[in-house]
Amino acid sequence: MAILVIGVLYFEYIKSFFISLLLIFQVIELIRFINKSNYDYINFLNALANKDYSASYPESKKGRSFNELYKNFDKISKQFRTLNFERELQFQNLQTLIKHIDIGIISYNEQEKIHLVNDSFKKIFNCPNLNPNQSISVLNTDFLNVISSMKQGESQLLDWKSGSNSSELSLNATNYKLKNKNFKLISVKNIHSELDSKEQESYQKLISVLTHEIMNSVSPIVSLSSTLDQILEHSKTINELKIESIKEGIHAIHDRSRNLLNFTHEYRKLTKLPKPVLKNIDIKISLEKIKQLYLEDLKKHNIVFEIQINDGIQFISADESLLEQMLINIYKNAFEAIENEKKPRITTIVSMSENKSICIQIKDNGHGIAAEKLPKVFIPFYTDKENGSGIGLNLCKQICKLHGGKITIDSLENQYTSVTLYFRQNNQE
Repeated sequence: MAILVIGVLYFEYIKSFFISLLLIFQVIELIRFINKSNYDYINFLNALANKDYSASYPESKKGRSFNELYKNFDKISKQFRTLNFERELQFQNLQTLIKHIDIGIISYNEQEKIHLVNDSFKKIFNCPNLNPNQSISVLNTDFLNVISSMKQGESQLLDWKSGSNSSELSLNATNYKLKNKNFKLISVKNIHSELDSKEQESYQKLISVLTHEIMNSVSPIVSLSSTLDQILEHSKTINELKIESIKEGIHAIHDRSRNLLNFTHEYRKLTKLPKPVLKNIDIKISLEKIKQLYLEDLKKHNIVFEIQINDGIQFISADESLLEQMLINIYKNAFEAIENEKKPRITTIVSMSENKSICIQIKDNGHGIAAEKLPKVFIPFYTDKENGSGIGLNLCKQICKLHGGKITIDSLENQYTSVTLYFRQNNQE
């Protein structure tokens, strides 16, 4: 009996020993399985972190779960490989585009190190050895002073001289972020040839108008003088009828000569504008004073004449006489435009633009300007009015330019015309 008990205990001991060995083996295998899975995860994540998308993950003999895991690893790697290829392709296309466009481009970081520069920029500034990672201090000091003061979205014109050559450059600035670092992008375009082309086109239009006006006046004078000469040459006696004809001819010559003289006088106005003497003008007082000039017409024709001045605006830095001359020209056009309107209205709005210029917008609800005529309204002596001189808007444009501002016009036929004057306010108090 004792021997049987001892045998049973020995058997149980042996069984426990082997079960323990089996459990230890299973634990070791489980740890190896987990470690293997972790290593596969780590290798996959390291490959992604190092942008190594060349690794592949074929099916293994380790079971369905590993096969599914490797299948997804392989799928993700292929997607990243495709994305990386497309991004590289886009980058190459962008590099090619930047390299070949005729606009100079340069970008630099806060440490003033060049990040990007293209061939057009190197050509414009004659610096073929300029490369990324160089300091922008190697560039011309005048150019650096201009771009360092430029703000986001700002544009500047720069007269540039390189040796005996000179050109006009248009600069534009843009700020952007890349990997949490701030960069400034400057685009440069040489507009010298464009300006020459526009200037030549303007001269041709001006000469065409001048020729037309002069011929309109001179042709009748030549014809009438020839007729009068024939009357006097072939007439031995001059009766009252012939005297009357001669008088009419002389009057016609006088009228045409006077018109030609007036035309010349108007032309001189365009070429001899005085330099503006800037001072701070109370814009409300100035507009009300001009309104007084038209009080009779306003009452007679029931014209609504409205003046709106935005809060915070009182003074405008301008030459008072030139400003009044400009406003009178524009109001004159507005009154002519609303002549046959049932409910005529002229609205003047004074506001501040985004770039801190003061805008004076004069809008009427008159007959408007045809779309094909709108681009010509600033051409000297161009007019579709029977008694118009064609210099009013061009005169306003020149006055605005002398003030460092500009003039724009917007119109829709049979609905409205809006003229806007922009004045820089560097001297405003």
